[in-house]
Amino acid sequence: MSIANWIFKKKVRKFAGHVIKNEEAIDGVVDRVLVRLVKKLSNWLVRINWGHLAGGLARKLVGLLK
Repeated sequence: MSIANWIFKKKVRKFAGHVIKNEEAIDGVVDRVLVRLVKKLSNWLVRINWGHLAGGLARKLVGLLK
């Protein structure tokens, strides 16, 4: 077992409360975490008012050009 796998398993035990015994389980945990992160990121990106941000940026640029 590599040191990286050992460190990863130690952290997973801390958060999940059980020992992951094989690589397929580790891959499954990593996949679930990545899916959660992508969902949170997409939800955050959807909530941004892009028109408001673009308008503010345009006003700043016009102000700099004057």
